[in-house]
Amino acid sequence: MKMSKVFLGGTCNGSTWREALIALLPPSVFYFNPVVEDWTPECRVREEDEKASSNLHLYVLTPKQTGCYAFAEIMDSVHDEDVITLVCGLDGDDAFGFGEGQLRSLLALQEMLLRHADTVVLFRSLELLAKWLNMEAEGYEASAELRMDPCFGELVDVPPAAGEPGDAS
Repeated sequence: MKMSKVFLGGTCNGSTWREALIALLPPSVFYFNPVVEDWTPECRVREEDEKASSNLHLYVLTPKQTGCYAFAEIMDSVHDEDVITLVCGLDGDDAFGFGEGQLRSLLALQEMLLRHADTVVLFRSLELLAKWLNMEAEGYEASAELRMDPCFGELVDVPPAAGEPGDAS
């Protein structure tokens, strides 16, 4: 795969994962960071243009994720045949951790993503993600261990919480 540019999508909300990842990347990895101080309609247009010109769409999801737009973006990217979709799940962002309901939803998302293993790569740490990007930038194909590392844990049956559909109590 020829690396052109990585679109840095996913959790905002004051999360510093983008800065942490960028610090791990060599200059040969080109990226677009859509986060700006003052979001305007022009920023939205630029984001869509940059995403369209990126062949790698990265979405890092952390417990600071409060909206659901990133999930829609992930599935949109998965169905773009010209894109490799990278998803990294970080179960820690400052003092924040995923709640039980969030984790169940993320495990379901992960299960959907695993059905697209030819165009989706999952990571559970920024370090593994950076290693994969660095290898791709240097022209080496990343190892299979780096391609499918369940980002939200092993796929297990998580019982529904009290009061949720499927709860027998």
